[in-house]
Amino acid sequence: MKKKIINTIYVFIILNLVFCKPKNRCDYVKEIGLYSEKKIEFIRLEKIIPQLKNKAETQIFLDQYHTFSNVFLRRKDYPHDSIVVNSIFKLAHDPNLDTLNNDVEKTFANLDFLESELNQAFGRIKSEFPDFKAPQIYTLVSGFGTDLYVSDSLIVIGLDYFLGDSSSYRPDIPDYLFKRFRKEYIASSIILLLSDKYNKSELLDNSLLAEMLHYGKAYYFTEKMMPCTHDSLIIGYSSKQLLDTEFHKKIVWEYFVKNKLFFETNHFTVNKFIGERPYTGEIGNKCPGRIGRWLGWQIVKAYSNQKSVTLPEMMKNTDAKKIFNESAYRP
Repeated sequence: MKKKIINTIYVFIILNLVFCKPKNRCDYVKEIGLYSEKKIEFIRLEKIIPQLKNKAETQIFLDQYHTFSNVFLRRKDYPHDSIVVNSIFKLAHDPNLDTLNNDVEKTFANLDFLESELNQAFGRIKSEFPDFKAPQIYTLVSGFGTDLYVSDSLIVIGLDYFLGDSSSYRPDIPDYLFKRFRKEYIASSIILLLSDKYNKSELLDNSLLAEMLHYGKAYYFTEKMMPCTHDSLIIGYSSKQLLDTEFHKKIVWEYFVKNKLFFETNHFTVNKFIGERPYTGEIGNKCPGRIGRWLGWQIVKAYSNQKSVTLPEMMKNTDAKKIFNESAYRP
């Protein structure tokens, strides 16, 4: 009987997470109507760069797309323009990229899905942070040199990184990371990186808790800006990992408490629970990596619910101990 009750509870959690939570969150934000009316423009360099016939045209290209060349390529840091010109011209005529270009053309024939997601997310950011200005967005085939570059003024998306299983080739990364390089992860990854501008931290606090809450606030920001996006696409866990973690959250919590991890400052220990790993073996082989980030997210959400703080207030809060204590988070 006990086993049957546990299985019933687990099924209830699965149904709640998969069907209820994203829908409710999404409906709430639709009601308050935070959308941007300004269309996003994608400058598709993967269509432009292969057309450069000579170095003179490459020089004109760099002048025309000056934000890309100055911010991303760091053109001004080189003693002579020829270094950047030669680099782009070589990229334009690299025969090894032909297959990747063809794959990108098929998979990303249009970017309507990404335009819609980012257009809405940018509108919400603008409503919460009036100083926000949408960065210019460039796409390209980088030969697995760049996946995402995000700054205040510029976003560069290496589309070849996000081809997923449809790609003829794949980047040299472990399988557990490769699963997150899919087109459906692009928008949430961009918003997560954009959160860094507003995510304030106490620089002298190098505890595991401070790291956990820094990432927790980044996920919380992304969740608020993309309320119709499932949590699995925000944190990069599979749906099963997310469900298993939610179901076993008490075990995770008790491990952190028992081992007094929250105020641990040893770099290697902190990285065990924050850094990229296929799983967190200290807790269990089914416990996903970066579990400290996930736990930090739960604490941040609990604090926000307890204190009814605005998003800007949450992002400005640098007092990790206060957030932790006043969250009253106990799974």
